[in-house]
Amino acid sequence: MAAENDQEATKAGDSFRRILLASDLTAYSDRAFDRVALLAKLGSTAVRLIHSVETEGLPDDYLDSKVREAETYLRREVRDSGLDRFSDVSISIVTGGATAAIAKEARAMQADMIVLGLTHDDSLIGMIRGTTIDTVVRHSNIPVLVVKTRARRPYTRIAAAVDLAEPSWSALEFALRTFPHTDVHVIHVTETEAVDRKSQGPELAASARQREQVADRVRAAFAKFGRCSPGEDTSSIVHFAEGTAVNLLPQLLSTLDPDLVVAGTHGRTGIANLVLGSVAETLLDVVHRDMLVVRR
Repeated sequence: MAAENDQEATKAGDSFRRILLASDLTAYSDRAFDRVALLAKLGSTAVRLIHSVETEGLPDDYLDSKVREAETYLRREVRDSGLDRFSDVSISIVTGGATAAIAKEARAMQADMIVLGLTHDDSLIGMIRGTTIDTVVRHSNIPVLVVKTRARRPYTRIAAAVDLAEPSWSALEFALRTFPHTDVHVIHVTETEAVDRKSQGPELAASARQREQVADRVRAAFAKFGRCSPGEDTSSIVHFAEGTAVNLLPQLLSTLDPDLVVAGTHGRTGIANLVLGSVAETLLDVVHRDMLVVRR
């Protein structure tokens, strides 16, 4: 059901004409550079690279050396990733805390997306909470892409987790609009305890109604972006499950094998209010795939 016309391809870059890429200069940050280079090919994109140098306790001459070192590193990454072939690139080396610097720079450039890379081997789990990535995702008004995997090709398969709240649908529409040529699958888990199907008639009926409601909204969203006709059967792209989301979602994602997972956030208390509640916090921590968090 992926879009196939030139008009949709032109729209692909409209959602991120200005990207802020934050780098901590670690070895794994090259993955984020390569991903941004691929995204920049979709449209006319301006990219600003930012690195924050902590100033506490540093003498001025050493601080100047660290700033020069950071600028040299970022320019080398731009060259090696080929990023400057597809976009207008600028570099900003700032001082102070990284989280505040990222937020300030994103506002100043009116960024459409913030891209962050992991600072460790993504085979490890339990490493995101309490980090700069965690804090930025909690408070950002701008979509945040967390890059975990090597960017060997453009995204080819997206999985969007939805519940009945509006932020998850905003995230789904963002994915459909931003990646018009990428297959998008939708996951919905109805949170239930184990049910006795002989004695839980009302609960089963409510679950069925919820599935129908989700299927109708998915069909409407896909039709809005030309992915299907209003009456088309979308059962092949909507995946339902009942039980505990924190257990089922990783299993479903493993089966679907997407290269990008999309979730929505209320933007109030942040990642704890992502689609499906605190489950998304777990997903960000344990799913070994890139994750895009979109605020309504």
